[in-house]
Amino acid sequence: CEQCSRALTVTEIVAGFKLAADDITTTCPRCSCHMKATFLVDHKAGVEHFFMGLNQTLARLPGKETMDVDDIRKGFPDVFFSALFHWGSLLNAFTRKHKDYRREKVDFEAKAEFCLGQMPDHDVSAIFGLKEAEVTAMRRKRHIKFWPFQGSIIPAKRKIRLVPATGSDSDRCGEKPGKE
Repeated sequence: CEQCSRALTVTEIVAGFKLAADDITTTCPRCSCHMKATFLVDHKAGVEHFFMGLNQTLARLPGKETMDVDDIRKGFPDVFFSALFHWGSLLNAFTRKHKDYRREKVDFEAKAEFCLGQMPDHDVSAIFGLKEAEVTAMRRKRHIKFWPFQGSIIPAKRKIRLVPATGSDSDRCGEKPGKE
């Protein structure tokens, strides 16, 4: 937090987003300060992009369904990386908006790369459907430090899996509240 210097967890950042699509700020649980969350996507270069909540990301998708993945990644990195975080792929994000998007070949290993070191390896493996050993090897190969905190960022009663391309009623990253 810029005001109280608290290091927010990913869960706290996501929980702090408002429902309003035009408000891309999150709220600090300690001091209630509103700030834009950033996500470190290039560890070597120190490149950060704004990170948005579910509604903020979905609101910025219309009009981009005809764009190639690389064009969205380069032109709208905040939308791109936020969509990958919440739904695992642009295809799944556009499906949530009931938009047809057929320009993405899903390479979950490449998609998982931006999460390396940002959360525990076992959470990355659960979200992207990779083996934990593969995630750890990817992280080490890129000389990215491990997640320094203990425990999962995934709420204990949530089962996380990627949203199937045909599933439009699934919550972010395929979460189904109350299902074990």
